[in-house]
Amino acid sequence: MNRLPRWRPRIALLAGIWGAAAAGIFTPARYTEPVRTAIVDALGPGRIAAITAAEAYATIIERFRSAPADDKLAAALARVEALQAQRREELAEHITQIRLASAEATVGPPLASSQAYEPLLAAGLVPARILGRDPAVLRRRFERILSRGTASAVAVDDLVLANLPHLDQGAAAGIAAGQPAISGRVVVGCIAHAGRWTSTLQLVTDPDYRGFAQIVRQSRSRAVLGATGVLQGNGDGNCRLALVPKDSPVSIGDFVYSRQQDADQPAPVYYGRVIAAEPGADHWSITVEPAFDPALLTDVQVLNISLNPQRVTEASAPAQVVMDEIAAQH
Repeated sequence: MNRLPRWRPRIALLAGIWGAAAAGIFTPARYTEPVRTAIVDALGPGRIAAITAAEAYATIIERFRSAPADDKLAAALARVEALQAQRREELAEHITQIRLASAEATVGPPLASSQAYEPLLAAGLVPARILGRDPAVLRRRFERILSRGTASAVAVDDLVLANLPHLDQGAAAGIAAGQPAISGRVVVGCIAHAGRWTSTLQLVTDPDYRGFAQIVRQSRSRAVLGATGVLQGNGDGNCRLALVPKDSPVSIGDFVYSRQQDADQPAPVYYGRVIAAEPGADHWSITVEPAFDPALLTDVQVLNISLNPQRVTEASAPAQVVMDEIAAQH
């Protein structure tokens, strides 16, 4: 009985809306047009503002959605370059620390000299670019060069073709088998064969690769030289460091460098980091992750050790005589 009074205002409102709608439908246009125009004019500023806001929102969304791909690529390349620069600085600092550690480990003070010391051997870097890895493709690429070169005494044997990465430098640039190849401050391999114009690169991940290496442990204040061993390729993208005695301290994350005392390298060069280490009966089983990606390797520098021209003058013995003298002493 008391619900009807509460519903009367709502019923009256609905009746009014239906009546106005019916009046708008059945009333002649000449009477409804001024009212309709007045309503549209009253709502005009709000409608324009709503349309403007919608267009601005769509523009902003489209700008964020269609950001130029070149800008994204440039930003990504900038980040990669910054990380590479930071990595190079870290490697340079580690090498400096290793040299200091090696100097501290030297027995006895250096001999006094009345004149500046000039080493007998001088190191130089020969830049080289990787031509490819498929001998068949390389043969087709050089067929035209070889056919022209026979008139100039260029033979097929002057180009080395094997199932290894090929470099565009050879014996003509002073490259010989066994020379280390680096990229920046990282060892990537060594020269397997050298022709007159090209050579083959054996990566450190190759199962036939062998090289002396040394563990470098990072203490709280400086780098500490650790045990030495032989770095070998696993063939799966990683390496193993063999012949490290089980009583030597080894931890995951240790750095691996070339040996300080190796004659073919004037300074230690970085190999990679220890990612796995398990003690065995007599030696550790150590897995090393190289500090480079073979798939992304395009340019290298071949380390060339030669006689120092400041020590070997025209009146001195030639290089071959010096090497024969060293061989005779052993």
